[in-house]
Amino acid sequence: MKSNDCVLLGTGLVLGAVVGGAYGAGLIAAFGHDPIRMLKNWQTLAGAALALVAAGGTIWAVWHQTDFQHCRADDERRRRGRAARAVMPLVLMELIDYTKDCSNLLSSLK
Repeated sequence: MKSNDCVLLGTGLVLGAVVGGAYGAGLIAAFGHDPIRMLKNWQTLAGAALALVAAGGTIWAVWHQTDFQHCRADDERRRRGRAARAVMPLVLMELIDYTKDCSNLLSSLK
């Protein structure tokens, strides 16, 4: 994870904690300390918040999987390039030998 992403993630977590804490404090002040009554009255909102958290987790997982696949593709591309450069002298020698054979054959035809 890049440092910029860490800063954004940390900022989001802090802001989420502050807003969630303030919201929770407001709900407790409005409904007292009866969590069952509070959940009964706010179950749709709680379900929507849980769905948003799940969607955020899914987006995060897909983003990390895509980033991992990009890294793997870059690594594969680098390895194939190195392999091609390693074989290149052999291929050039074969091409030189073929050119010499063709040249000798043409000179013998004259």
